[in-house]
Amino acid sequence: MLYNLVGNNDGSSNITVFVDGEMYVADSNHAKFEEILSKVIAGDESVVRLFDKEALVREEFNKVSDRVSVRGGQVYFDSDPVNSALTRQIVRFADDALNMKPLVSFMEKVMDNPSHNSREQLYTWLADRDFTLTEDGDFIAYKGVKVENDQYVSINSGTAIVNGVEHEGYIPNFEGAVVEMPRSQVEDNSSVGCSHGLHAGTYQYANDFARGALLKVKINPRDVVSVPSDCYAQKLRVCRYVVLEKIDKEIPEALDTSSYYDDYEDDDYCECYDCVEYDEEYD
Repeated sequence: MLYNLVGNNDGSSNITVFVDGEMYVADSNHAKFEEILSKVIAGDESVVRLFDKEALVREEFNKVSDRVSVRGGQVYFDSDPVNSALTRQIVRFADDALNMKPLVSFMEKVMDNPSHNSREQLYTWLADRDFTLTEDGDFIAYKGVKVENDQYVSINSGTAIVNGVEHEGYIPNFEGAVVEMPRSQVEDNSSVGCSHGLHAGTYQYANDFARGALLKVKINPRDVVSVPSDCYAQKLRVCRYVVLEKIDKEIPEALDTSSYYDDYEDDDYCECYDCVEYDEEYD
């Protein structure tokens, strides 16, 4: 096995390996670069599998799920093709050498969403965005709120359930709050801009909308109802979210590993159906 290792002026490295007449190339940004280098030095020809990112992703998926697969750059769930918005996220996970289990959990939760239209609209919201997942397969979004008497509350008034207690008026959004409302009362028509529902959005949208504080929230994909087509699909309407913390910058990582996620169990979903919040977020 022949190889050539070259150091670049910027401190990075490139390795080129020749095995059975085939050439394989990787740079030091490759998630498996150190392992590749070690195997090449040891003369281990099995190193060639490490150059194929798709093969590595398939191997990682096979460890945690028999329902998700990757073939020809396309993601499949139960053999059905999944929206390509996930492809970029898979590449991010692979590049960062992250465990694929959160991504598989995310896909399974997407499929738990009872509405096909809601699933497709969620993919619209995720498209071309470097979104962040939590370890339990939820995703990170942002919510702009106002501050009253040192408390975070919704900018518009309505009715919602917070930690099992019904609130009317400006809805409390303290850290740790589980805010929810009946799914049947959330506007599911994406062509309608401002309407019934709990709202969250991208960092830019929520930050522009905030009136005193910007919150990081986590959302179970099954709880997404619609993505209004106005505002360049930057906001979404959901029936439930969990307030994590006040923030002042966007989360850049593909995976948020903050330890407090275990405190909020998705199984604590409230089944009360006698309330509704009209949380209009006017542009």
